[in-house]
Amino acid sequence: MRSTLFSLLTALLLATTTWFLWQHRFERDPTYQDLGLEDLIAAQPDTLSAGTRWDASMGKLVLAKGPEGSPVVEQLLLPGIDRARSLHMSFQLAAKELAAGKEPREDGRLTLVWLRPDGSNSIEATYLASVLQNLHNRVPSLVSSRDGSPAIPALRVEHLGISGQLELSDLRVSVVRESWSWACGKYVLVVSWLAWAGGVAGGLRFRSWRPWLVGIAWVVLLIRVVLPGPWPNDRPLGEPFRLGSPVTDPAGSTPPAVSPQIAESFDRIDLTSTKVGEQENYGGLILRAKLSLQKLRPLLHMLLFLGPSWLFALLTDDRRALALMAAVAVFGEAVQMLFGFGFDFEDLGDLLVDAVGIGIGIGLARLRVFKRFRSRPSEG
Repeated sequence: MRSTLFSLLTALLLATTTWFLWQHRFERDPTYQDLGLEDLIAAQPDTLSAGTRWDASMGKLVLAKGPEGSPVVEQLLLPGIDRARSLHMSFQLAAKELAAGKEPREDGRLTLVWLRPDGSNSIEATYLASVLQNLHNRVPSLVSSRDGSPAIPALRVEHLGISGQLELSDLRVSVVRESWSWACGKYVLVVSWLAWAGGVAGGLRFRSWRPWLVGIAWVVLLIRVVLPGPWPNDRPLGEPFRLGSPVTDPAGSTPPAVSPQIAESFDRIDLTSTKVGEQENYGGLILRAKLSLQKLRPLLHMLLFLGPSWLFALLTDDRRALALMAAVAVFGEAVQMLFGFGFDFEDLGDLLVDAVGIGIGIGLARLRVFKRFRSRPSEG
């Protein structure tokens, strides 16, 4: 009883510490000032494209589909930002009678485009948000990063539907970097969670290699399934990321402008092409599999929990395997809620399927063929 209470209190302390460090994961880069949508509009080297207008009174960029039905695309360059690896954004994307086309991605969407600064005109695109009909998508805090060296960022607003209009408003963009607290703290968190899982598996004893193996496997499962998904963008756990004080230029200073070289580089990209949408980054392998195999979601959830449950039951005992896998299921749904994705009947179904997978995995470990691999139950 004492060991169970100790494990629960330790898990609560680690979860709180994880939340705190995650909320302070990024900090503003003082080299760059924050930008609003009005700054982007004022700094555009050319006039807005056909079908796009800037409503200054409402602070909205409006893309309206014309009678010809061709895509309406507006590319917004970011003045003063010539190189970056991570951008923090907040915005609202809204649709008004926006009807989707027949093909995937023929909707209203916002995409972050990265142009490699090597003169190759090679771009990478990361999906940020999309809307249809009369829906709106408000994102209060989101960080999008790219792997590798810094690149030149731009925002791409696309109305790819067949009618209606798309509105972008309340946009704020900040260049951010990883904070020192997260750079150091994430390794401490990994070791701490590993020790916690190993302690649960071994009854707070580490007399063999089995608890360590369980701890390592459990942490890998936690990182790849719970945080960060792996998602293409990082979202805060509840409240917006705490980035520090906003960076602004002194009063009377010259507003940032888009350099002619950057404008010329983006001019060579065909804005009317919808192929950029096909290059969008939707995250790691696990997340892409979940998106592409949506109809098999229950089966995937069951298999995702069946295998580790079977392994943990072999290395520890049924009770501890159940506790560790239940923690993964609960943490996963809790993080999803804090990320802002909500909790509905589909998520409740996921939990039920997870429970089935855990039960089958533990049941398989009891089969006689695996008996000689099973750990002896330990006290505690």
